[in-house]
Amino acid sequence: MFVTGRLAILAALAALAVLAALAVLAVPGTSLVAVGLADLVILGVAAIDALAAPRPGTVSRERRHPPVASVGGEVEVTLHVTNPAGRPVRVAVRDAAVPSLGPDPRRPAAHLRPGTGRISYRLRPRRRGLFELGPMTVRTWGPLGLAGRQATVDLRSELKVYPELRGRQQVEGRVRRSRLLEAGTRSARVRGGGLEFEALREYHPDDEFRRINWAATARAGKPISNVYREERNQQVLLLLDAGRAMAGTIAGAPRFEHALDAAVALATLAVEVGDRVGTFAFDRRLRGSVPPRADRGQPGRIVDALFEVEPAVVSSDLLGSVGGILARYRRRALLVLFTDLADEGAVEPLMRAVPVLARRHLVLLAEVTDPEVARLARVFPSSADQAFVKASAAGTEHRREQAARILARSGVEVVDRPPGELALALADAYLRVKAFGRL
Repeated sequence: MFVTGRLAILAALAALAVLAALAVLAVPGTSLVAVGLADLVILGVAAIDALAAPRPGTVSRERRHPPVASVGGEVEVTLHVTNPAGRPVRVAVRDAAVPSLGPDPRRPAAHLRPGTGRISYRLRPRRRGLFELGPMTVRTWGPLGLAGRQATVDLRSELKVYPELRGRQQVEGRVRRSRLLEAGTRSARVRGGGLEFEALREYHPDDEFRRINWAATARAGKPISNVYREERNQQVLLLLDAGRAMAGTIAGAPRFEHALDAAVALATLAVEVGDRVGTFAFDRRLRGSVPPRADRGQPGRIVDALFEVEPAVVSSDLLGSVGGILARYRRRALLVLFTDLADEGAVEPLMRAVPVLARRHLVLLAEVTDPEVARLARVFPSSADQAFVKASAAGTEHRREQAARILARSGVEVVDRPPGELALALADAYLRVKAFGRL
């Protein structure tokens, strides 16, 4: 049972009325007794009002909403309820839900006519993952609106919240370019790509000089070029560090969030080109995996497999967690490792693991840089506190640059971009790898 503000107002008005009447009648010594009796009468009326309210368990029926949502999107949740009373009843509900789902309003209410009705509210998720809605708390009001009944109903449902995947939208232009490759059309970005000979044709002014076939040129009496077919069915393995290095927040989201967005975007492009794409998330152990496949449903499988993975505050072990899996893929592959070079605890084991991987595979390292750290490293300090902040930011930038130089000597290309730019930069790096046949 609960009481409303209307009951408190009514009790206060009744007490004032009783006191005024006693003052007029000049009845001594009965004020407190009279006020107490008046309040008891009002409480009795409120109890009767609450008993007249429908039981919450007879009101709720079911909850309906889409099974999947995305970060930054909006989902409507509809509660189908029944009013068993023969009069209109005010009903309010509150679903147990984490604050990051952003329910609005938090306690939706409606006046329901006899029969069935609906109560709706909206969710605006700010984090990805698997979330549970419910149990649900239901309130029903009595006919006077003084009191009502409240109970918790065990009505539950699950909602999957996927990442926003802005990077996937950004690489649509690269996907269209890859489809031109698939149709046999050569574009400026991938000119000269592939190692598999396909045909001879007359030399074009934009052809690379090294593609000229001199024997065919001598026979034809005019310049003839070799045409190469873009290599397909190669392997691209995306390795996402889910350890401490990727737990830091940039632009309101963990580094892992930005890395996952870029990984799905790159997977979308690679399967369009015709390559086999697999994904592994790891810290000290394997956290999630999707074996390599080349069909267009692979990016969706990656999202399904990794949408619940959150970075753990532990040091990652690349070789220990996924080294055994990589040993099963004997064929040379493009390994795209998503991590952070500014984390000292992550860089040391990384420096030991990457040269081992680079002996067999082509390694590309992707990291999300923090533009705020870069800005602080360049600022002119005007106080001791600012000087300390500048020194810390400059040290972070120095460690990142030094690690990138060491990795470059091992043949590893480092692609580092601020949030929102990594997906396109990786797409371009991948197309360069394909264009020059580095796999």
